[in-house]
Amino acid sequence: MAGTFRVLLSDTLAQQGIDVLRSHPEFQVDVKTGLKPAELAEIIAPYDALVIRSSTQVPCHVRRQEAVSLQLP
Repeated sequence: MAGTFRVLLSDTLAQQGIDVLRSHPEFQVDVKTGLKPAELAEIIAPYDALVIRSSTQVPCHVRRQEAVSLQLP
């Protein structure tokens, strides 16, 4: 899917916020809430962006994985 950015939303967000993300045709948004850190580590590699709030814990080793294409501040 060239030109498409895969976005993982791993915390709860109002439906209006999800709709805004999904309104952009270049975003493929997957909502998977309640992930444990190990589960997140297993599925994160193909995503370009991770949308979190305060519930998701992103382990250091996930942020350092070379296969992860996330842009982190």
